[in-house]
Parts: sequence; structure tokens; C-alpha cells
Amino acid sequence: MKILLTGDVHVGRASSAVPGIATGGLLAASAWQRIVDLAINEGVAAVLISGDLVERSNKYFEARGPIEAGLRKLSAENIRTIAVAGNHDYDILPRLADEFVAQGLRFELLGRNGQWTETTVTAGERSITVIGWSFPSAEVRENPVENAPVRQRGAHPTIGLVHGDLGATSSKYAPLDATELTGTKVDGWLLGHIHAPKLQANPGSLWILYPGSPQALDPGETGVHGAWIVEATASSLSSPIRFALSTARYERRQVSLQDCDDELSAQAAIDGALRQLADQAREEGGGHLANLVVDLEVEGETLMSPSVPDMLERLEAFSTGGSVEVHARSRTDLTSIPLDVTMLSGASGLPGMLARAIIDLEAGRLDAPEAKSLMQRVLPLMDSLPQQLQSTEFVGDSERRATLEDTFFRKEALKSAKAILAAITRTPRERANA
Repeated sequence: MKILLTGDVHVGRASSAVPGIATGGLLAASAWQRIVDLAINEGVAAVLISGDLVERSNKYFEARGPIEAGLRKLSAENIRTIAVAGNHDYDILPRLADEFVAQGLRFELLGRNGQWTETTVTAGERSITVIGWSFPSAEVRENPVENAPVRQRGAHPTIGLVHGDLGATSSKYAPLDATELTGTKVDGWLLGHIHAPKLQANPGSLWILYPGSPQALDPGETGVHGAWIVEATASSLSSPIRFALSTARYERRQVSLQDCDDELSAQAAIDGALRQLADQAREEGGGHLANLVVDLEVEGETLMSPSVPDMLERLEAFSTGGSVEVHARSRTDLTSIPLDVTMLSGASGLPGMLARAIIDLEAGRLDAPEAKSLMQRVLPLMDSLPQQLQSTEFVGDSERRATLEDTFFRKEALKSAKAILAAITRTPRERANA
């Protein structure tokens, strides 16, 4: 018996930062239809959804029609859909569930009002138990698994279904604890809230899966996105297998221009890196992937560093001649003029201070006096930078702002220090020829 696993569909949203966003293929609603088609083609017995099926800001009018259309197709194939509500759809999903059931659609919402409930899915001689808990409000600061009724092994394999923030003890979105999850008598936990896919699976023990948004929605959600399928035997569950469904993919790529001595060689290095990334994305993304959005970062010591910004400015869309269109969302120049910082580190005054700061930053010694001072001068500039250049980690409904340890700002500090050091140590003739 096969079961499809998904969550954080966010019907009502679309992939951001992709040119041509009006096209239907970038909509979360379109990803929902691809999920439905996959479920039918694979002959699953049920589709499990770990919350946030509906986007908060587009609760009803944009979401109801596409979801209902998919449920009709699933119900016509005798495929059940079992869901829990997340923090985005805690209020609208119970209402929609009642409407869908009244129409005879095979949709079931578990865990209403923050109370664990369960159901059994049967196909032939195979059965599984699904237990679930739904958000009763927009914020929940208690760990819901502490009250989960799964302290004893059941007659069938069991999947736990909950929307929550694993490992974030102070989260306002149902904080979950990995030890608590593994201490329960279930075979697998299907979680929601974190949009980046993550599977924790050990042979012979339960698995914990964040399926991730089936359609990559934000640049922080890198890698392959899709839905997952698990198979149930009489006594166990297989490890989930991912099926790529997203039409968009986000990646970060770093390219070294260390050995490039002119613009043509630099362009060739960038071209080769983007083609390699596009080939990998095309292979992993299956037939659905159409757009690859890249945050490009070039680095390295090169004599052509002064001309790099103009070269990157001309790079926006990039065609590999294949089915995947590559878009350079951001293009960050972290190159610098070659410098002998070891020799300069013994100098007095500003050159020596900058050289020592560069050495410490490159070694990761951020608490060294000169390095720390330099970083503190760079960080206040964060809010003036374009949003796409800010080092922000997207984790569902949470964001992490930059700290002293953020790689991006360490590199920005390095670039600034090297540029100043080059300007004050090179002769007028060398600066004129640079």
C-alpha cells in the first residue's frame, strides 16, 4: 500500500523572484494539481498533508476552487485525503473540510481544536493508522507531542501528522523535540512548517520527514522540491522516496575567478559553473523543472577585479539551450586585487591593521580585535543593501537576521578591507593600470 506525503502547499502563493510569475506553472495551486496527478498515477491509498495547505493571506477565494478540483479527482479514484491544520490555515481548513465532506469528497481533518485524533487507512490486506494534531490558533507555544496518544505499539504501522517547529524550543509555532518524537511508538512522523525538505531516517527505526513545500516558493528554499511516497507492509513503513514536482528551483553558486586574467576567461568560468548547475538541476528536477534562479557570488584574487562589477551587471538571464531557463537573481562581487597580506601584516598604521584583519577573517577568527572592529563597521550597512543580498535564512514562517558570524558579511568585510589596502599600498602607476 502506497501513501503520498506532502505539506506546506500554501495554495494562494507562487514562486517569488522568477520572471514571468503570472504563468500558472509557478503557482502553488498548480503544484497541488501535480500532487493529485502523482497520487493517481502511483495508485496511492491516501494523501497525507502536514498543514498549511492554504496560504494565510489568500484563505478562501483563491484556494477553494483548486483544492476542491483536486479532491474531486482523488475521490473519483477512491483516494482519501487526510490533513491537519497549520498556523496559516488553522481557521479556514476546518471550514473547508466541512464543506468538502458535505459534498461527498473524501477529505478528513484530524486533530481539531488541538486534540489528537486518529483514523485508519485500509487497502486490501494492508492497513495503517494515522494520528494527527491541528493548530487551534495562529500561535501555539506548547509541544503538542507531549500529549500524543502513541506510547504503545498499535496493530498497524502508524504515521504521526503534526505541524510544528522541530528543535526550536522557544518557537511560537508548536515547538517540537526530536527526543520526544523518537520516544513515541510510531513508524514515521510527517511534519509541516519548515519549507526546506529534510528526512531523518535510520534503518530499523522511525523516520522524521519535513516534506518541504512541493513548489519552491522563496530563494531560501534551495534544492529539489516535490512530494514523497512511502510504502506500508503489514508491520512497517519504508523510508519515504521523493518525487520532484517543482517548476522552480533556487540555488546559490560560488565561482572562483582566481585564475582569470581577462574578461573572457572570467565569463567562461561563470558560464561553465552555471551550465553545470543547470544540468544537475535538470537531472534532479525531472520533467517539471523550468526555472533555475541563482544567487551568484564570484570571488578570488584577480587583476581584473575592478572590471568585474560591470561584467556582472550585464548578466541577468542565462540560457543553456535546454529546457531550464537560468536567472541570475543576484550577482555579488567579492573579488579583490592580489595582495601579499602576510608581508603587510607587519606594517604599522592602517596597512598593518587591515592586513591583520584580513588574515584573521580568512581564518575565521572573528573575535580578533581588528577583525571584530571591521565586521562591526560593515554590519550596520545591512539594512541599506538590496533584500536579495541579505543573508536571510527562510524557515517557514521564521527568518534569521545576520550576525557577526554570517558568511556573507565576513566576505563583504574582506572585500572592503582588501580594496582599501590595495588602494593605499599600490603605486599611482599600478593603480592607473589596474
